[in-house]
Amino acid sequence: MARTDLGAQSGGRNRQSIRLAGVRGRVSPPRRQRELVRPHDGSREVQLVEGVESDAPQSPPCRFGHRENLTLPAALLACALVRVKTAVYRGFTNMPRRLAFVLVLAFAALAMFAGVARALDFDDEDPEPPHGEVGMVYEYEIGTHAGCLPHRLEIGSGQLPPGLSIRKVPRTDGARDAEMFLVEGIPTQSGTWSAWIHLRDCDNRSAETLFTFDIWGRSYSITTQSLQPAALGSPYSAKLEVKGPPSNTTWEVPSGSLPAGLTLSHDGVISGTPTAVGSSTFTVEATGVAVDFTGTRIDSRELTLEVRGGLAAQLSRSTAEVGVPFRGSLVASGGQSPYTWAATGLPAGLALGADGTFSGSPRRAGGFTFTAHVTDARGAVKETPVRLTVHPRLSITTGSLRAAAVGQRYRATLTARGGVEGKRWSVRGSLPRGVRLDAATGTIVGVPRAAGRARFTVVVRDALGAVSTKTLVVVVR
Repeated sequence: MARTDLGAQSGGRNRQSIRLAGVRGRVSPPRRQRELVRPHDGSREVQLVEGVESDAPQSPPCRFGHRENLTLPAALLACALVRVKTAVYRGFTNMPRRLAFVLVLAFAALAMFAGVARALDFDDEDPEPPHGEVGMVYEYEIGTHAGCLPHRLEIGSGQLPPGLSIRKVPRTDGARDAEMFLVEGIPTQSGTWSAWIHLRDCDNRSAETLFTFDIWGRSYSITTQSLQPAALGSPYSAKLEVKGPPSNTTWEVPSGSLPAGLTLSHDGVISGTPTAVGSSTFTVEATGVAVDFTGTRIDSRELTLEVRGGLAAQLSRSTAEVGVPFRGSLVASGGQSPYTWAATGLPAGLALGADGTFSGSPRRAGGFTFTAHVTDARGAVKETPVRLTVHPRLSITTGSLRAAAVGQRYRATLTARGGVEGKRWSVRGSLPRGVRLDAATGTIVGVPRAAGRARFTVVVRDALGAVSTKTLVVVVR
């Protein structure tokens, strides 16, 4: 094969040249002369003939010339190394020639491999982010590759949906130059969110991609808005409810605490017997795993449960009067309304309705004790003894009034028995001129001005509304 001379002598100085058999082109590093010689015997061995004279100011002068046997592929690589700048070569001129040449080969190989290395980037096979839903657990993997490890992700502009964040997770596919990141959380707001995510490696090389996340509204929620009060010492039970896609739901109390004596089961039932009076505020959380395996949804709600004192009953009015309709009623405290009432041992003439109100009029005066039975909405029962005093019928006892004299002060007091306190008096008709009736005391007082005979009716009324009347006469002389 013919030799091609790529160098020439000029101006009394040696210009480096290379003679390559069957290689076209020119490479001219300064102050070097190399010649590759291939024998005519057909072998793959070639000879590298070199001669260098260097007077570079940054390295001592050196002169050498020798031959090295190289295989053809190595020779071709050596030809490529001629393109390495003189500054690189100068650092090896004081080394043994074979060692220097091997180092240059190593540097060239590293440069070649660096040139073909893959660029830092996101995995092309990553799918688009799936749509999310408020309250539903969200996960989306972002793979990265190439560059140098470790990789890191940063939000450049825009933002992730509220409730989501990014963290690095182990990669399971065995790739050595790749890492995996996970966008995860529970979205708290619906809408479309876009974010430029920047990828950086250990040398701060970077790549970026725009990710868009669509978050739909909530479809799974707790529908229980409030809880009925509980009664101290009485069994309590309340079922929490949710609505949404068919799911296997479990419940828990992540914060706060239930009243002492009560617990929340995994199926959402608050039950037990309260042991202390008071009000408790706590948060219940429902986690629903969709039966069609489309995802896990979570909702929470703050609730307050009041524990009232034990169920008790009392009478709104403790006095009654013979012949007067009784307007009293039984009143419950504690427990859970509505209440149902019953009674035993009531005074004659009275009856008790299921709503706790009395009807009828007592027929006999005296003190009576009867038993009130109250049942609340949860089935708690309380029996309470109740005392009722029945007063005699109200009646005026004044039989007649003494005569009066003109010009002389007159005073007469009306009397009544029975009834209850708070009596008020009045008169129908006309008293003698100059005389009046004191409504609070029932006293007739004054100075008559003219002789005559006055006929009138006095009326007394008590606090229960009982009324008694009597017609009287006063003679004025």
